[in-house]
Amino acid sequence: MKISVLLITYNQSAYIPQCLASIVTQQVDGEIEVVVADDFSTDNTVMLIRSFAEQSAFNFIFLPTSVNLGLVKNYHRAFAACSGDYIAVMEGDDYWTDSKRLQKHLLFFDAHPECVMAMNRYIMRNEFFSIYCTPGFSSPDTFEYVSGPQMAIENQLGNMSACVFRTSAVQKIKPDLFDLPVADWMIGMVLSEFGVVAILNEYLSVYRIHKNGQWSQLNEQEQIKKMNELIDQYDHYLGYRYHTEFVTHKQRLNGTAKQVVPSRGYRLRDFVPPVMMKVLKIN
Repeated sequence: MKISVLLITYNQSAYIPQCLASIVTQQVDGEIEVVVADDFSTDNTVMLIRSFAEQSAFNFIFLPTSVNLGLVKNYHRAFAACSGDYIAVMEGDDYWTDSKRLQKHLLFFDAHPECVMAMNRYIMRNEFFSIYCTPGFSSPDTFEYVSGPQMAIENQLGNMSACVFRTSAVQKIKPDLFDLPVADWMIGMVLSEFGVVAILNEYLSVYRIHKNGQWSQLNEQEQIKKMNELIDQYDHYLGYRYHTEFVTHKQRLNGTAKQVVPSRGYRLRDFVPPVMMKVLKIN
């Protein structure tokens, strides 16, 4: 069995060492390739990755780059370059918190052949407020399924670095999808038409929110405006099959008062095994 770790980067030198440490410490029953899709960084992100690659037992593949493609086009070429049976995405400012994270996903896929995509619960590391918080989970079980209509009503995914895909399902995605500003949410809805999407009830990764993030750098009104635009584009692309659900999403979005980041604070050590605390150099 082979798994492709798809590393998406752009000017993330401040975060890439912690990100890479969480990749190279993965323990998997199978072969790992790391496909580096840097989008023409102007800092030393790529140099740092190459330094890690020289010391790693994993095979690092660097995709050529001479121009900034933009996030979505970079993802498109990166998915096409992955040769593993599974694709695990890692964005350069995020990181995983368990050295068995990939193995746990692979075991889940083995036990659930109906699933084309799985994501784990994640911790939001909000550097604006210096807090950690976690999205809700409606089931006490070890996992729950999520359907296309459910995702249309509410984005229940929210972070690409928490996702793992069956490559055979990703290969069914039509190229024109990448003409849209897509991310985990839309990809999840499209893949749900080829099989089942599941969310694992275990914290295995960190989604870092910071001032340079493409989404987090927008203010609240800009985020709402962008979401309305995305919903209209996604609704059209999906042939209005989930139109009722999308309308519900927009009504909730536009009728909501100022959204406040949950103030419940967590210590990262509450979720991360001690050995990974040391590897990732987390205090």
